[in-house]
Amino acid sequence: MALPVRQARKRIARRKPRTGGAFAELTNGALEHFTNITRQVTYPSGAVVFKEGQPVAELFLLSEGQVKLFAKSSGGHTMIARIARPGDVLGLSAMLNDLPHEVTAQTLCPCSLKHVDRPLFLRFLQTYAEAGYIAALVLAKEHREVFLSARRFALSPSASARIAQLLIGFADEEARSGPSASFDLALSHAELASLGGVSRETVTRVLNQLERDGIISREDSHLTILQRPQLERLAN
Repeated sequence: MALPVRQARKRIARRKPRTGGAFAELTNGALEHFTNITRQVTYPSGAVVFKEGQPVAELFLLSEGQVKLFAKSSGGHTMIARIARPGDVLGLSAMLNDLPHEVTAQTLCPCSLKHVDRPLFLRFLQTYAEAGYIAALVLAKEHREVFLSARRFALSPSASARIAQLLIGFADEEARSGPSASFDLALSHAELASLGGVSRETVTRVLNQLERDGIISREDSHLTILQRPQLERLAN
């Protein structure tokens, strides 16, 4: 792993925990119940939270850090599905479908996650209608992310457009906690290539060109979008 990527992951790990997230909107009684059935667990960088094909025993809520969700083919090829950020829920779809995990979850930096045992969470959903509504919203968000990823693969006119879409998405995720045009890019070029469905060499070439054109700037792994309209035109 390149040194700038390690530095970015350390910066992300030092951020304050996000106290929000899907189930933070529960009303008092339901929120107290939910808090009582969760436990906080910390993970070092590179730790596997759960594996593809593993039975679902728990639900996970990411409080701090970033988690890479990916699947592997029998030939060893890796496809990164998405990067989970604080506030995201992991494993809900597989749990509700009573299926094994579809992906592997691995921390990109030191992380803190809340765990909820499967029987306790399912009983919680049955007890509080508002919890079921929030779970539906989480699944709807996941469905949209899958759709956008599929559209990026199928309809993007070029590799440059795919990379531009990813950078805009990263900036928008960062903006959830306030307006921002910059973010720490905690992915290596190989990981970014997997997420965008392009080659590592293409990622390097496109980022270098965007920087030469004055559309982005980079300091180590910290990336700033200088000309968002131009980047959006490239993305479309």
